[in-house]
Amino acid sequence: MKQILDIINKYKKNNANIVLLENICRGGGLFFSIYFFNVIIEIFYYLDPLIKTKLVNFYFASFFIYVIYISMQWIITINSFFNYKNNFDVAREIGNKNKAIRDSLLNILQINDQADKANDDLKKYATNKLKIKLETYLRSSTQFIYPKKELFLLSFLIVTFLVCLINTNFKGASYRLLNFHQKFSLPLPFTLTSLSGN
Repeated sequence: MKQILDIINKYKKNNANIVLLENICRGGGLFFSIYFFNVIIEIFYYLDPLIKTKLVNFYFASFFIYVIYISMQWIITINSFFNYKNNFDVAREIGNKNKAIRDSLLNILQINDQADKANDDLKKYATNKLKIKLETYLRSSTQFIYPKKELFLLSFLIVTFLVCLINTNFKGASYRLLNFHQKFSLPLPFTLTSLSGN
């Protein structure tokens, strides 16, 4: 039975890692987009230091809350805290993807969950038979699947950000946002100088 539980835990960890990577990519995409939006506003409006301070504080507070949220979600899923994604939930999930082992996996878990010592030989036989089916099924399905759409979006935003840094307006606005306590003057369209010195 320990081997079946190990297989279920391996499946659970793999899925939790995939969800974590998806959340990192989505969050990265969201925070890069917010940063672009703030830089574009700064390019045109030269925000006051008080407003920039509030924006930066809100941005970083949101970012840290999001990081804590996805970390806690991953920890709760991996360790089945609060009975979330317990062995029976994962067994149902595996069974929904593979009908050949759906009922037998849940039955084995329920039978072994009982304290009754009767029919130990039958339990061991059924467990070994199921273990072979599970290993062949999970060998093909537990490969780490990268979330292509999310990775593409994050890569696109990072490349766009790097390309935008070539633009002096974008680079200057980024600098002004990062130095949010400092007041910057609006540039004048041109300056007049007197040739006579008056």
